[in-house]
Amino acid sequence: PISLDELLSTSDVVSLHCPLTPETHHLFDADRIAAMKPGAFAVNTGRGALIDTEALAGALRSRRVAGAALDVLEEEPPGPSNPIRAADNAVLGSRNASNTLEASARTHREALASPISRPRGSLRVRRVVVTGARGGIGRAAAAAFTQRNWRVIGVDSREPGLAVDRFERVDPGSDGEVAKLFGRLSGEGPLAALVNNAAIGLDKPLRDTTGDDWKRLMDVNLRSAFQCVREARRFLAAANGAVVNVGSVHAIATSANAAVYAVTKGALCALTRAAALELAADGVATPPAPSTCGCCETGFRGGPAGPRGISGIRSPGRRSASSPRPSGSLRPSASSRTANRRPA
Repeated sequence: PISLDELLSTSDVVSLHCPLTPETHHLFDADRIAAMKPGAFAVNTGRGALIDTEALAGALRSRRVAGAALDVLEEEPPGPSNPIRAADNAVLGSRNASNTLEASARTHREALASPISRPRGSLRVRRVVVTGARGGIGRAAAAAFTQRNWRVIGVDSREPGLAVDRFERVDPGSDGEVAKLFGRLSGEGPLAALVNNAAIGLDKPLRDTTGDDWKRLMDVNLRSAFQCVREARRFLAAANGAVVNVGSVHAIATSANAAVYAVTKGALCALTRAAALELAADGVATPPAPSTCGCCETGFRGGPAGPRGISGIRSPGRRSASSPRPSGSLRPSASSRTANRRPA
């Protein structure tokens, strides 16, 4: 590893993605920012207080730092007087930079790869139940299974509107309706996979959130997964099947007005971990609930390695050129029977 001073003085882009501790508070203060290569760019996807806001704002005004991309800030949300808001060379995010369409698609593809590709013995017809099948992820999951000649049973509370082998209109938050659903499926043989995707959102501040709001999100986003796993367990065990619970980045890095949704997704991660321990005894696999992209956990590779949580990218004129790419993998190992790595 090279020293932080050398990293700062030679890098065209400096990216921070380390935790906030007493030692890293204002890690990038006026002195450190002044030590950066003139015209360099700063990126912060770690914690807002890693950077001294006033010092960075001054460097942006003078163009000593050419630009900044900040997904986190010391003051969240930034007030009207926050100097970063006046910088025309700063791009501000909302703690959601990792949740791109590409990252979401990749994490869910990899989570679904386990039940889709897992050997199923002598089963001639592989059946899968996908809840929330009318939603974007549910629809994509149903299509992925269909392409591999699975028999797809789509479940949603809305009217049917997708190409599946069978559609069941069921309120996933209702105990009675979920029990009846699996009662109807009981005479049709083993179930090779269950994808719990049913979920609803709520964009509302806590002060305006009602008890009914809380109960409805808990019922649909969390209780439905619990009920489906409980009712499907014996069918999954007969097929050495698999369960995929679809998580969210909000389980670990949420935003304002999404508290109840974040709670349900965090609890879903905990349910997934706990259920994996029990389902493993029946030979049922439970991959981690996908919640974010690998770059959130492990940072970026490609540039020279600096102190933990900080990386630099040099231009082609400085040693070897490289581009950052997400590192780490969300693919569960073949032998894994425990879920969620964290992290949501």
